[in-house]
Amino acid sequence: MVPSKNYMLVDVAGSTRVWTRIAAARRLSIALAAAIPLLGRLLLLPVQPIPVPSVHDEFSYLLAADTFAKGRLTNPTPPMWEHFEMFHVLMQPTYMSVYPPGQGFMLAVGKVLFGHEWWTVWLSIGLMCAALTWMLQAWLPPRWALLGGVLCGLQFGFEHYWMNAYWGGSIAATGGCLALGGFGRLRKRLRIRDSLALGAGLGMMACSRPFEGLVLSSVLAAAMALWLWPLRRNALFMREFSRKTVIPAGVLLIPVLLLMAVQVKAETGSPFRVPHEFYRRQVAFWPTFVFERPRTDATYRHEVVRKFFEEWEPNFEDGKDWGTLRGLIPGIKERFRMVGACYIPHAAYLPAALVSLIAVFFRKTRLLGTAVIAAFSASALVNWLVPHYFAPVLGAMMAIHIQFLRYVRAWKWRGRPLGRKLFAVILGIALSLIALRFAQRVGNNGPPWALARAQFLRQLQAAPGEHLVFVRYREKHVLTDEWVANGADIPGAKVIWARSMTTELDRQLQDYFRGRTFWTVDADANPPVLSPMGPGR
Repeated sequence: MVPSKNYMLVDVAGSTRVWTRIAAARRLSIALAAAIPLLGRLLLLPVQPIPVPSVHDEFSYLLAADTFAKGRLTNPTPPMWEHFEMFHVLMQPTYMSVYPPGQGFMLAVGKVLFGHEWWTVWLSIGLMCAALTWMLQAWLPPRWALLGGVLCGLQFGFEHYWMNAYWGGSIAATGGCLALGGFGRLRKRLRIRDSLALGAGLGMMACSRPFEGLVLSSVLAAAMALWLWPLRRNALFMREFSRKTVIPAGVLLIPVLLLMAVQVKAETGSPFRVPHEFYRRQVAFWPTFVFERPRTDATYRHEVVRKFFEEWEPNFEDGKDWGTLRGLIPGIKERFRMVGACYIPHAAYLPAALVSLIAVFFRKTRLLGTAVIAAFSASALVNWLVPHYFAPVLGAMMAIHIQFLRYVRAWKWRGRPLGRKLFAVILGIALSLIALRFAQRVGNNGPPWALARAQFLRQLQAAPGEHLVFVRYREKHVLTDEWVANGADIPGAKVIWARSMTTELDRQLQDYFRGRTFWTVDADANPPVLSPMGPGR
């Protein structure tokens, strides 16, 4: 039998009531938003196993994870360190990732508690979706908050690089959601638990995306000051505000900042010498910020490193032209493309995403719109960006888009509720595009070179004895396909990856690590070839 039109209307209404009931149970809706990406990705493990690292940044974060897992803040410079230079890794005065410690610490927890770093990546996506749903509940009605959490799980779980790599934005995004959710609740009622959420969020952003986190924190601080200004002479309220807001938030934020300062001092010798910029002053030709001048005094020991910093990096997203009139339009186009590929399911959804930005001017989302505008404005100060740089304002962007969908659904034309149909069309398109992206990417376990490297590593770890692999590149090597990556304790590692230099320097390295089995890998052969060298002298 074909169901009647009336039956279908009743069924839709019934589904809406079920959705509303689930959303009204706020803890249940938070758990549901977290469960969707977690359970979904677990079901994919037979066809898409734990991912292998393939990006420079991933190897840097994994080094930080190994360092923290060993109970260290940094590592001593390894002997003959020139053979072991890694991208985005400081080699002197100590050996450590140049990135803020948040991501590395999260990965270290996975390594220690679950035996592999990826398990906390997996878990962090569920926590991010839970935090986003909790945040949206402070700004939107419950059923719309649940919709945002579910869409977040479908977008960033399953096939997204935040779930399937080691350099995503889940920590910073969770921090941003906690900060925005805590702030949204504190405006209505001062409660210690919401202040703790605010402080935790500020701390998570500080230790993962400090620059972008500072932008969001500044917006929230300014909004807080404007809110408090009319109440500044109310001594009783200000004491209550300090007791229930400032002190609880500071209890969580200040220790994070102090620990970061201790870690930075251990790594670079000064709490004010930021590792990322300290490193770039040593090796980078093109600066991070548009107001800095290119550097020409870097010393390179490897041609592949020189080419990366002098040729590849300035051309990434036309970074060398960003900040100039010539690079403005191409740069904006490229940044929209990259950001869109991260935060929306498909390029076909871009018109709806752009139109939804009108919600930045809506009363309920005006502050969130200010945060997004500030984040995008601050991004103009850097010569290039990666989509997860905007992770702290993920919650704000999702709230703006959901508020726009609320507006669409309530829209009427000459008394007719046409907005409900339009909302259903937009939501159907979004879900269809998410399904299309899933179909296109499922089973993609990484680039061939990264899979070959992982296979060689497993082979050598299973073989008896200890090993050292000399990596050799050909003239037209793809600069982003980097094989040389090691853990925190290079001399004690079972398998060491080293850059092949001159015959004499390679022989000196063999002499130092005598007793190991030596190998060479032709990284640019198709497929890559691992060959024995014979024992060192």
